[in-house]
Amino acid sequence: MLADEALKLSKSINYFKGTSDAYHKIGMYYYYNDNYDSTLYFYNKSLALAKQINNKQLIAQALSWTGALYRIQNEFEKAEAHLNEAMKYANEINDNTRLVYCYRNLGEIERVQQNGEKAIAYFDKAEKIAEKIKDKNQQAYILGAIGEVYRQQSDFALALKYLNKSVDIAKELNNKSLVSNNYYSIGEIYLSNSDFNKALDYLEMALKPAKELNDNIRIADVYASIGDVYKNQGDGQKAEEYYKNALAISTQISYMYTKSYCYSALGELKQGEQQYDLAMEYFNRSLGIAKSINDNWRTADCMNMIGDLHTIRLNYAKAEETLLEGLSIARFAENKATEGAILTSLADLYLKQKDYAKAQKYAEESLAIANQINLASNKKSVSESLYKIYEKLGDYRKAFQYHVMYKDVSDSSRREEVAKKLVQQQMQMEFNEKKAVSDIEQAKKDAIKETELHKQQIYTIISIVGLLLMLVLAVFIFRSQRKQKLANIQLEKQKQLIEHQKQEITDSINYSKRIQTAILPHDDQIEKYLPQSFFLYKPKDIVSGDFYFLGVPRKKKGEEIQAGGPIVVAAADCTGHGVPGALMSVISYQNLNEVSRNYSEPKDMLRKLNYRIKVALKQSDDSKSTRDGLDIALSSIKYISETQAEVKFAMANRPVYIFKNSEFIELKPTKHAIGGYTARKQEFEQHEIVLNKGDVFYLCTDGYADQFGGERNKKFTTPRFKELLKSIHHLTIEQQKIELEEKILSWKGENEQLDDILVIGILI
Repeated sequence: MLADEALKLSKSINYFKGTSDAYHKIGMYYYYNDNYDSTLYFYNKSLALAKQINNKQLIAQALSWTGALYRIQNEFEKAEAHLNEAMKYANEINDNTRLVYCYRNLGEIERVQQNGEKAIAYFDKAEKIAEKIKDKNQQAYILGAIGEVYRQQSDFALALKYLNKSVDIAKELNNKSLVSNNYYSIGEIYLSNSDFNKALDYLEMALKPAKELNDNIRIADVYASIGDVYKNQGDGQKAEEYYKNALAISTQISYMYTKSYCYSALGELKQGEQQYDLAMEYFNRSLGIAKSINDNWRTADCMNMIGDLHTIRLNYAKAEETLLEGLSIARFAENKATEGAILTSLADLYLKQKDYAKAQKYAEESLAIANQINLASNKKSVSESLYKIYEKLGDYRKAFQYHVMYKDVSDSSRREEVAKKLVQQQMQMEFNEKKAVSDIEQAKKDAIKETELHKQQIYTIISIVGLLLMLVLAVFIFRSQRKQKLANIQLEKQKQLIEHQKQEITDSINYSKRIQTAILPHDDQIEKYLPQSFFLYKPKDIVSGDFYFLGVPRKKKGEEIQAGGPIVVAAADCTGHGVPGALMSVISYQNLNEVSRNYSEPKDMLRKLNYRIKVALKQSDDSKSTRDGLDIALSSIKYISETQAEVKFAMANRPVYIFKNSEFIELKPTKHAIGGYTARKQEFEQHEIVLNKGDVFYLCTDGYADQFGGERNKKFTTPRFKELLKSIHHLTIEQQKIELEEKILSWKGENEQLDDILVIGILI
C-alpha cells in the first residue's frame, strides 16, 4: 500500500506533516474496506500528530473524516461534535472544500433522522460553497442528497429531478459510487410507485458499480430493496434470499440501519407464512437495533408489527400496550404514515374486542391523517375498518359510505370504476336487505312482546297460587345459600393464598435467574477473548440446567500472565432443567471455575471436577448413589501463531464437531458423566488437534437435537444436526447463529421447548 510507504519515508526524515497525512490515508484504506476499528485508530493517530504540529488543515481533515465515520455508525452526537469542530478550523484557514464536506455530512445526519428541513438547509449551504469553488463532484453528491430527502418525503417528481441531475454530473466525472447511489434512489422511487420492472432495472444498475467498488453499504441497501421488489410481487422465497444476503453484509460491517430493516422484513415474510414465533423473534431483533441507534421511525414501525402480531395471536393486552407505545413514538418522530397505520391497528384491535367506541375513535383519527398526507394505502385499510365498525354498530348508511370509500381507493382503472358502481348498487341492495331484515326482526320482537304480556297475565294468577309454596321454599333456599356463601368465602381465601404462594415462587425463580445469569461469562468478556464465536443459549424455563463456561488466562501470585495462555471453553448439561437443573449448574460452574484455575489439561480438569461434584453431592461409587451430575464438552485453546491454534478437548458424554479445512471430524466422548454413578477416580480421554485460521469447532448439549417438531412431530436428531452444521460451517459466525436459531424455531413450530438448548461455535 502506497500510504504505508509514505508513512515509512515520512518517519525516516521526521516529516511530521507527511506522517500525519499518511496515517489519515491508511485510515481511509481501512474505511473503504469496512474495518472501522482500524479506521478510527489511524484517524486518531493523524489527529494527534496534526494537533502536535498545529497544522489546522490536517486537524480539520482528521476531525471531519472521523465525524463521517461516526455518522455511518449512527453515533450522531459524536459525529456532529467532530464535524462542528472541524468547521471551526476550516473557517480559520478558509478551507472551503472541507466546509462543503462537513455541511454535507451534517445534512446526511439530519436526513437519516428524517429531519428533512434541517437536512435541506445544510445541503443548500454545502451546494452554494461547492458552486463557488466550482467543485462539480461535491455538487453532484449534494444534488443526489437533496433528491434523497424529497424521496423520503414522497415528493417523487422533485426527487427525480435532482437525482437525474446528479446522475448526469456523476457520469461526466466517471464517479461510479455516486451513479450507484442515485440509481438506487431512483429504483426506490419506482418501487414506491409499484412499477416493479423499472425498480428492478434501476436497482440492478446500482448494484453493478457498487460491486466494482466493493461498496458493501450500497450492496446491502440494494439487496434489501430487491428483496422488497420480490416481496411485493409475491415471491417470498427470492425476497428472503435477498434479505438474508443484505443482513449478512450489514452484520459483517455493523451497518445497523439496514440490519434492523432486514430483520423486520424477514419478520413480515414469516408472519405471512404463519411462522409466528420466528416472526416475533425477527421483529424483536429489529426493534432492539432500532432502539440502540435511536431510530424512532423504525422503532415505531416495529412496534406496529409486533402489536399486530400480538393481535393475531389473541394477546390483546400486550397488543394494546405495544401499539400505544408505538403511537407515542411515531407522534414524537412526526412519522405520519406510521402514526396512521398504528391508529388503524388499534381500531382493528378494539373492533375484535367489541369496544366499538374506541375502534371508531382511532379509525376516524387514522382517516384524518390518511387524507392529510394523501396516503392511499392507509386510506384503504382504515376505510375498510370503518365499514366493519359501523356495520357492527348497526349504522348501515355509514357502513355503506365507508365501504364505497374503500372500493373507491382500491379501484384505479376505468373497468374498476364500472365495477365500483356495480358494487355500490349491490351495497345499496344489501343495505335495503339488511334494513328489511332489521324491520322483520323488530316485528318479531313486537309479536314476542305481545305474547309475553299475555303470558304475564297467566303467570300472575299462577304466582298467587304458588306464593305460599315459594315462601316455604325460600326458607330452605336461604339456609342453603348461607352455607354456600360461607364455603365460597373459604374457597376464595384458599385461592388467594395459592396465588400469593405462586407469585412468591415465580419471584424467587426470576431472582434465581439473575444470579445464574450473573455467574455466566459476560458478553464483553466473550467479545474480548473469542471475537469470532457465538453462544446460542435458550433455556427451557426461566432458569437453566445448561451452562457455558469461559476461563481466561489469569495471573498467579508473584507471576506474570503468559502471553498466548490457554482459553478454556465448555458447554455443560446438568441433570434436569428448571430449578433443579439450575442448582446443579451453579454448583458445577463454581467447581469448574476452581478446577480451571489449578489445572491446565482438559482431562485433568474433568477428572478433578468429577471428584469434586461427587464429594459435594455425597455420592458413592455404587448404584445406590444419586445420579445427579452433568455431561460436558470442554476445550482448551492456545494460539501458537497468528494463523494456528493448538486445541485440546476432553468430553464426558458429549461429542465435539470440528471442520478442519472444511473436512468434518467428530471427536467421540468418554462414555461417563461427571458425578452420578461414575467412579471418583474416573479418567477422561483427551484429544489434541492443531487448527488453522478459518477452521471451526462446535460444543453443544443435547437439547437442540432432542427437540420435537417438523411435519411429523419427530425429534430433530443428532444426524440432522450434523448435516445442518455441514451446510452452514462456511458462513460467517454471525450468519451461523442466525441459521441455527431460525432452524430450531421453524422446526419447533407451536410445540413446547422440551429441554435447554446450548450450542457454541468457535472460529479460529
